[in-house]
Amino acid sequence: MDDSLTVAPQPARQDIDVLVSVRLTSEAASDRFLAQLRAEPAVVAAWWVAADVDAVLRLACRDLTVFEGVLSRLRLSGAVVGAVTYLLLRPIAVGPAVAGGSDGARSG
Repeated sequence: MDDSLTVAPQPARQDIDVLVSVRLTSEAASDRFLAQLRAEPAVVAAWWVAADVDAVLRLACRDLTVFEGVLSRLRLSGAVVGAVTYLLLRPIAVGPAVAGGSDGARSG
């Protein structure tokens, strides 16, 4: 019996984009949260938001393992009480982009 393991070839590197909405434990946690974001290379953008969460992050991760590490570090920091993630699949073409807007954005 052959006990060797055949590993499938790995596809070419393709970053995955993820949006993460986070709720902080308190306003005092924001300094710790900001320091963590600045130290995390996968964080490519972040916004404070007026919603039932405090901030939305955009991550660019090499793969899901990297993403899981980022999410784990956020949760273990003590600054984040909750996080919801959204894996971005592809843009939706809805019309001409507004100057300075993102892909698929429309004017109001």
